Amino acid sequence: MYMYNKMQKMEPADYPTVKFSEFWVRKMKTTFVRFDTDGDELLTEHDFELQAQRFIEYGNLSEDRANGVRSNRLNAFKEHFGGKLKDAITFEDFLATVKKRVNGALREPGSLRTNAMSMFDSIDANADGWIGPEEHRAFFRCIGISEDFSPDVFAKIDINGDKVISRDEFTTAFVDFVISEDPDSPYTFFFGPLVEKNN
Repeated sequence: MYMYNKMQKMEPADYPTVKFSEFWVRKMKTTFVRFDTDGDELLTEHDFELQAQRFIEYGNLSEDRANGVRSNRLNAFKEHFGGKLKDAITFEDFLATVKKRVNGALREPGSLRTNAMSMFDSIDANADGWIGPEEHRAFFRCIGISEDFSPDVFAKIDINGDKVISRDEFTTAFVDFVISEDPDSPYTFFFGPLVEKNN
């Protein structure tokens, strides 16, 4: 394990090799559940369309911005969740893909950051380059989490305490969530409370 400090930033290549601990698998299961918007235990294009619609409604987005979010979410499904290869992705599919990549391709410069920026741009409803508290609460609502959990998670991601989340802060938290196997990481609840492994 490694020690965290308030201003620490680690690149993907800096982390120990992921050994697929039960804790890490729970984080991946949590990710899957959060993006399974219709709750049918499959990731499909439909889930990401529904998610985009939530972002649009909660953010009261303009038509141009709404079109960008739709494109962003559908691209995320294809590029980051395996939608290019399969129309419907089970958790086992998703987990196998991440296991193949987390100690290799996902460590390469830009790989996880591209994924993080795709998500950031959907959450940043007013497109000002920052995620504010209300945008983060809306993000949690969009992925099916009570917004009551948002303030604590927001505070942990907001490393410098300036009440907004920068692209860099968001990416740092996302990278750690995907790669870290440390249950004491401040970013463990990036996607809200962890689901049980067998849910």
